[in-house]
Amino acid sequence: DRFARRNIAWGSGVGLTAVLAALVVWFTLARRDGPAVANQHSIAVMPFAVVGGDSSNAYFAEGMASELTGALAKVSSLSVASQTSAFAARNRGNLDAREIGRLLNVGALLEGSVRRADNRLRVTTSLTRASDGVVLWGETYERDAKDVFTVQDDITRAIVGALTSRLAVGGGAAASGIAPQVGTKDADAYDFFLRGRYLLERRGAGVTRAADYFSQAIARDSGFARAYAALSEALELFPYFAQVPAASVEARATAAARRALLLDTTLAEAHMALAMAHEHALRWDAAGAEFQRALALDSLSATVRTQYGRYLMMHARLSQALVQFRRAERLDPSAGTPQVWSAFMLSMLGEHDAALAEARRAWETDSLLATAQSVLSQVPLVAGRPAEAASMARRGSLLPVPFNGQAAYTLYRAKGRAAGDSIVKALRARPRDTWMIHSGLALAYLGSPDTTRALDEIEQALRAGEILPCWVPYSGYMFDVIRHSARFAVIVRESGFDASVMATGNGGRP
Repeated sequence: DRFARRNIAWGSGVGLTAVLAALVVWFTLARRDGPAVANQHSIAVMPFAVVGGDSSNAYFAEGMASELTGALAKVSSLSVASQTSAFAARNRGNLDAREIGRLLNVGALLEGSVRRADNRLRVTTSLTRASDGVVLWGETYERDAKDVFTVQDDITRAIVGALTSRLAVGGGAAASGIAPQVGTKDADAYDFFLRGRYLLERRGAGVTRAADYFSQAIARDSGFARAYAALSEALELFPYFAQVPAASVEARATAAARRALLLDTTLAEAHMALAMAHEHALRWDAAGAEFQRALALDSLSATVRTQYGRYLMMHARLSQALVQFRRAERLDPSAGTPQVWSAFMLSMLGEHDAALAEARRAWETDSLLATAQSVLSQVPLVAGRPAEAASMARRGSLLPVPFNGQAAYTLYRAKGRAAGDSIVKALRARPRDTWMIHSGLALAYLGSPDTTRALDEIEQALRAGEILPCWVPYSGYMFDVIRHSARFAVIVRESGFDASVMATGNGGRP
């Protein structure tokens, strides 16, 4: 209810601010007194536990860890493990502090728990040294819901003022950078925002509900820039996870991103969402400019690096794309998506052994990723391992359009015509106005002898605005069989790419 949500927002602000203050003191003292631990200037904020068995509060516990991660990342000279990596490490089982420290390459872990009861919120936190598991600091915060944001601001200023004289991070006092930037003074809006982020991080069908939560946050606070940016990001994922045409969400997504930037010019996520909108409309120059703005604002975002890498990949700038995917992997070692695309780039660059190793690592990291079950099957295929490719592709055959079309391509190539026919038959039984249906059929036919049908479907996909090159780059292996075609050269040009790079008279690859 409304009262409980106000209580949550206030408790998180007070707990976050005090925890951040204590952490900065510890790292400042560590720098002054010498190396207490390996990687002493690095930390992972672990997922907060929900005490009391109320799983409905999981979004708030995760939101608290996310806010802490973001705020700590702004402290100069402090390396912070990504939220995704920290959560993945926790999900590996009962690893102790030393094992997690080695896995994430950090010197300290911040852990905590959250308990809600009536109108009270209790947050318990502890800071653990990763080298030996010694608890260096711990505190418990219990608050009610009186004047939540006024009290939060007062306490933040008091703590920052007390620490300013002791902080000299990055050549000067950084006290103003340690306060969590909630972005709203409306507790209900913040609660809706946390609920939306919780779902957005999990992708899948949850992106539609996430967008609804961000819209509710905006309805509560029309000046909440982060909610607008998150709404735009969610909408730009609809074509991938909600089977919604890209053109149908472009106006709303663009308006949300521009509104976010009017309110706060520093939001990299808003620029990234604008870049994706331009990509989906095949406005490549505008997309590239927005990606550059996003990177200038947040060069440490694994998500921005991954999306920019995909942009470069679409333009056949393969080595540059690989650099971006590798950087994303270093920033977020437990995220499967950049690993998938790294493997794909290595394969396209002819480094097949390295590609196979990377593909297997990506599969171990997250075999449930749709890209892992479809894109990765091409890596062993071109490396001369058809059985391994077919095994991956069979799982991909159960995915929605157009991922199942990619799986059909691999099955055709690895096992012969009959292997992919069942997928094509199922695709052809779908209504012709199904989102990405032409792309799915095109990808399947590229693996079969029916390359004329593949060209027919690609042309129809282009007319239907199906953003096929955003799913699978024209520079990829799949298009080699039609690369010599004059029709393909026209498709490449109409998609906004350089036909002299991607369409060649002798059928060679870029």
